[in-house]
Amino acid sequence: MSNGAYKMQPEAHESSSRWDLEEFSLGVETGLPLIPCPECGLARVIERRTMKEGKNHMRVYFKCPRNGYPKLCGFYRF
Repeated sequence: MSNGAYKMQPEAHESSSRWDLEEFSLGVETGLPLIPCPECGLARVIERRTMKEGKNHMRVYFKCPRNGYPKLCGFYRF
């Protein structure tokens, strides 16, 4: 077993509330698991730091890589 985080996958013969462990990659900035996007489920979230001056300057946030141009997904969370 590695020291990574784990993702849960539903078993085919059980309801979607039951899960098996599957390994996730971890974010460099936070060490948190980079889970599949909770909105679209088509990509793993990425972590970034804000560059804009103000109260959130250099704050880490998570977003779907499909949240860009064109905007295919709206997931974005601090």
